[in-house]
Amino acid sequence: MLVNQIPPLEPYLWVLTLSLLAILLAGRDTAERTRPLSQAMLFALVAAAGGVILAGNYRSLAFALLIFDGTVALFALSHRRPGYAVGRLLLGVLSSATIVAQGVDRLMAGPVELGGLFSLTIWLRLGFYPLVESGGLGNSSPPLRLGWTVTNLAVGLYLISTGVPPWMVWPAGAVMALHGVLAWLEPGRERALAHVGYTLATGILGMAAVAGNRPAVVAAAMSTLAALVVLELTSPRLGRPGRNHLVRLWGYLPPLLATASLVGVPFTLGWAGRGELYQATWGGGALGVVALGVVAEGAALSVLYRYWQRLLRSAPADEVDVWRTLGATVAAVPFLVPVAGPRLLSIESPLAPPPTGAALGLGGSLLWAIFLGYGRRRLLNAMPLSRSTWMGVLRLGWLLRGLGRTLDTTSRALLRIRAVVEGEHYLAWAILLTTGVGLLIALR
Repeated sequence: MLVNQIPPLEPYLWVLTLSLLAILLAGRDTAERTRPLSQAMLFALVAAAGGVILAGNYRSLAFALLIFDGTVALFALSHRRPGYAVGRLLLGVLSSATIVAQGVDRLMAGPVELGGLFSLTIWLRLGFYPLVESGGLGNSSPPLRLGWTVTNLAVGLYLISTGVPPWMVWPAGAVMALHGVLAWLEPGRERALAHVGYTLATGILGMAAVAGNRPAVVAAAMSTLAALVVLELTSPRLGRPGRNHLVRLWGYLPPLLATASLVGVPFTLGWAGRGELYQATWGGGALGVVALGVVAEGAALSVLYRYWQRLLRSAPADEVDVWRTLGATVAAVPFLVPVAGPRLLSIESPLAPPPTGAALGLGGSLLWAIFLGYGRRRLLNAMPLSRSTWMGVLRLGWLLRGLGRTLDTTSRALLRIRAVVEGEHYLAWAILLTTGVGLLIALR
């Protein structure tokens, strides 16, 4: 919520700061091999995202969004992705222009809906852009990629507090389904977890459009951001826990808390957030939205099945990465919110068992995730097309290429018509037009 007094521990900024600290701690051993430009870019991304979150009024929010997207554009240019940079600059200009056009520049005591066009920019930021960008920027360092994903999610989820119209549920549902299927198809852990984060984020966007329950949105957003960082920072070669190695045993606690919160175990942050959103959507009569959320989020959460399968079956490393375990532990601090949240963050933290809608939503997505996770190999073998083909189709690169060719053909046709009309034959066109007008006057 954009207010004139920022709470002492603003939830989004709190999680973003903890995430940055966790990423830096986890990468301490490799900090000397990380490029200084990457480290500076990570701090710049988080600082720009913090500027968006701390904007005191809507006019300052417009400038903060322009700075944030400009920073992202520089990040894309540093990795030789000019197309991504242009897209992010256009998104920043569109977001800022939409806010300025509303003329809202005073301090607000509550959110103001900035119109459908601004809601469309939130959808682009949380859903469509990450979808088409998911296949690139692979040459950057893992901490920088994780930092970019978390900052983009934090900014997009924060902007939902400005209010979104009810029709936004359908675009959000479409990209949520695409991200969910891509999470299920993606073989790599990092990209699969990123798709999980965007699936849950667009699910929050869609349910907020139906029932804008801000405390539930904040709780669900915190759960998503913290879980993404924890699961990514957990060492992939942790090995089986044992009594003889307390550090390895402790390393399982953060991903266990993250998994419990994501699947909606009772009295967790995910239970308080996504459970309330499911219940509000169910109470609003949007049963189709609940069903779509169960299917898409279940497909995304199926990643947790093979995540834990690989974590338990992997051979233990010779030495446990203590700094990575410490980073994951720091990132897991937000999961204490159901206990300390009302006093620390000034948000509601519902702990009572949710009614029917929440139970069906969380339970259905969990059962669907177990089914897709357990039968993933058989389902992939039964598919008529290869996994890479499906992923290429679902990332919508073909759509962008088609739009590019269409715009190129249209611009060439317009230039050709202009050359004919305004070029060396302009005098002939003028004579023909004059003759035609003269004949019309004479015949009348």
